[in-house]
Amino acid sequence: MTELHFKFKSLQESDLPDLAEWLNRRHLQEWWRSGKITLEKVREKYLPRIFGKDTAKPYIAYLEEKPFGYIQYYWASEGDPNWWSKRPVADPIGLDQFIADEKQTKSIQVLSSTNTSSLFFVNKA
Repeated sequence: MTELHFKFKSLQESDLPDLAEWLNRRHLQEWWRSGKITLEKVREKYLPRIFGKDTAKPYIAYLEEKPFGYIQYYWASEGDPNWWSKRPVADPIGLDQFIADEKQTKSIQVLSSTNTSSLFFVNKA
């Protein structure tokens, strides 16, 4: 079995053009259904996250030093109170993720692995 090397890097402003392009891909539009996503819309949504003005913590996932996906975590209790009214725990963490290339199925196992747990050992401060 080949060992895959992956890591997460905090989303940077310089990543936003790639993120905008990824979000317009057909396999992601099936889930997000938000129509054409412009760079301006991406900047409006993700710059507050990059600069710590939003509770979501965004990352670009890298496989063998190449960006291949996006992952973010957030405290669900700080979002829309109607979104998840009957929480199973007092302060759940939400997780969103996607693979940029719909043909890159190996990476799904990487993002789903327990290695992503290292992202969550942070204090809610």
